[in-house]
Amino acid sequence: MSGHSFYPAECPFTQPPSPFRTLTGNGNFARRRNLGFLLILLLAAIPVRAPLISVFNLSIHDDRYTQIVVVPIISGIMIYLRRNAIFGQGKLFLPMVPPVIVFELLLFFQTAVHGGTSLSLATFVLTAIGGFALCYGKEALRNAAFPLLLLFLTVPLPTRVLDQAVATLQEGSAEVAYVLFKMAGVPVFRRGFQFSLPGVDIQIAEECSGIRSGIALFITALLAGQIFLRSGWSKISLILFVIPIAIVKNAVRIATISCLGVYVDVNFLYGRLHRYGGIPFSLLALAIFMPLVFGLYKLESRRRIEG
Repeated sequence: MSGHSFYPAECPFTQPPSPFRTLTGNGNFARRRNLGFLLILLLAAIPVRAPLISVFNLSIHDDRYTQIVVVPIISGIMIYLRRNAIFGQGKLFLPMVPPVIVFELLLFFQTAVHGGTSLSLATFVLTAIGGFALCYGKEALRNAAFPLLLLFLTVPLPTRVLDQAVATLQEGSAEVAYVLFKMAGVPVFRRGFQFSLPGVDIQIAEECSGIRSGIALFITALLAGQIFLRSGWSKISLILFVIPIAIVKNAVRIATISCLGVYVDVNFLYGRLHRYGGIPFSLLALAIFMPLVFGLYKLESRRRIEG
C-alpha cells in the first residue's frame, strides 16, 4: 500500500478559479488592480450620486432615455466575453494618474458649482475610462475601446438635440405614412401631423415618433458594425441607414394600425397593438437591416479580394 495514493491527480473537491480573478489574471497584483479600479469608481460616484439617481429614474419613466440602463449591461457583457484578450497582459499605465486626478477634481467642481447632469456624467465616464487604463494598462484600453466608448451613450442628450431628433422622426413618419395611405387606396386628408381617414382622425404625436425604437436600432447598428464590418465607411453607412429604416418602420406601424382601426375594429387605434406592438414592427426593421449588414459585409470581402 505504500506505493499507492488514495487521492486522484485532480481532486474533485478542488475549488474552481474565481470568475472575477480570471478577468484580470491571478495573484495579489490582480486583486490590487481590481480594488484600485473599484476605488476610483466609488470616488467618482460620490459627487455625481444625485445625477446618477436622477438619470436612472429618467431612464425608467421616459422612453427616450431607456438606453441609459441598457448600454452599461451591453458594455459589461462585451468586456466579459473578451476578457482573455483584454486583460491578458495588463500592466499599470502610470501616465494616466494625472488625468484621473484631474477628472476626479472636475467632478467635484462641476457638481458643486455648475451642477449640469450631462456634463457631470460625461466626466464620470471619462474618469471610469481613465481609471480602467490606469489599473489595467494600454493594451487593455485598446482592446476594450469600443465597449468603453459605448458608455458615453449613457450621457443624456441635451433637450434641444433630442427634441430635434423626435421632430425629424415625426415628420418623416408622417410623410411616409401619407404615401402608404395613398398606395393602399385609403381616402385621406392630411393637415400636418393630423390625418383624416374614413370615420376617424389620427394624430402622429411625439410619443408616436418611434424615437425609442430608433435609438435601439442605432445601438444595434453600432454593435453590428463593430462585429461584422471593418472599414469606417461601411460602419458609417450602416449608421446613416438607421434614420430611413426607423422612419419606414414607424410609418408602416402607423398605416397598419390606422387601417385596422378604420376597416376592422376601431379599438385597434387604442388597444394593445397600438400600445405594445413595437416588437412585431421592429422585426420589419430588422428584416431591412440585416440584409443591409450582409450586403456591406460582402462588399467589403469583395474589395479585400480584389485589392
